[in-house]
Amino acid sequence: MCSNPTFFLDKNIFRFFHSPKRAPRSKNEAASKKTSSIENKALKQLASKKEVSMLRMRIIISCCIFHITSLSGNVNARNRVTPPDLGSRSVEEIRMLRPPFQWIHPQKTGSTFANALFALTCPEQVQGLTRTDSLNNFSIPNAQPNVGIRGISKTCRSKWHMEKFEKVIGRKTRPQWIIGEHYTWSKKVQPSSTFVTLRSPMRRIMSLVEWRFGLCTPKTLKMMMLRRRKGPWNSYMDYLTGGGKNSEEIRISLAHQRLSQVAWIGLTEYFDASLCLLHSMYPHTPHPLEKVNMRKTVYKSKNGTKHTCSPLSLERKYGFSHRYDIEIYSYAVEVFSQMIIKYGPACARAISAISSYEPEEARKILENLRHNVGFIN
Repeated sequence: MCSNPTFFLDKNIFRFFHSPKRAPRSKNEAASKKTSSIENKALKQLASKKEVSMLRMRIIISCCIFHITSLSGNVNARNRVTPPDLGSRSVEEIRMLRPPFQWIHPQKTGSTFANALFALTCPEQVQGLTRTDSLNNFSIPNAQPNVGIRGISKTCRSKWHMEKFEKVIGRKTRPQWIIGEHYTWSKKVQPSSTFVTLRSPMRRIMSLVEWRFGLCTPKTLKMMMLRRRKGPWNSYMDYLTGGGKNSEEIRISLAHQRLSQVAWIGLTEYFDASLCLLHSMYPHTPHPLEKVNMRKTVYKSKNGTKHTCSPLSLERKYGFSHRYDIEIYSYAVEVFSQMIIKYGPACARAISAISSYEPEEARKILENLRHNVGFIN
């Protein structure tokens, strides 16, 4: 039961279910036992079994609402790390990337970014590269899910850090995916040499279902959630903090701190703006296929584009269970916005529309960025 039932119960219900334990009866109480028994019988007649069940159900539902509201308030009121003052970081300082590098790339957040990061960190392999050459080599393939960037040199591979076994996810890493593997944050790499890509948590869930079943419906969504429990599907908090036994509050603060220091943040739903920011911060020769979706979802249904997983339905089902991911993502959007304002204001124009799957806080930040920065520049 709730710790404070008077929050939602009227006096009669509270008295019926939450009467305090009685002390041993005195002689006077014993003398009035017959009188009270008559009142008890009257109460029993009024409160049938059905009425009692309904009252109990009302209490349970109210308790759940009370606790969920309390927990949500605690999350929103959490002390957040102040976003970085990017004005104190000069362009020259920003552009001095030093290996080893790591890419925090949670599942379904844009494997295609690998081509751009490959061109940035291994420019010697991209110079003079044509689109035809890229289709055969030096890019991630679009039809072979277990093959990373083909033709990557040993020199380029040595610039990227990746453990042989990912403890948090619980599996061996794939060396062929030296750029693009799903692994968690390593302390062996500096934040200033770390790239991060994220997307709206609700859109990420939907993308996972589309990837597996081609169509997001209540049935396929339920099947995916059951399979997800057995597979390496981890939260943003896991990826950015590397797991651990610390409290959620400590881990989220750590995630905020690291996000405020990373080399670059890319948002999957705003792919063009993210690439524009990458080039603004680190001028380099673009990959011939950097804007081509190399891992496009293949719908298995003719009506695959007419999904029924609306933003509202996903929010109702998974908004609370993914509240920490939403908070971390919203903070990442804030840092992403500041990066664009500082290093590439014109990139805001590449945000043509705001995704309907954005959390409320992230939506406000992106709308402000799009209207107040994109239209001016």
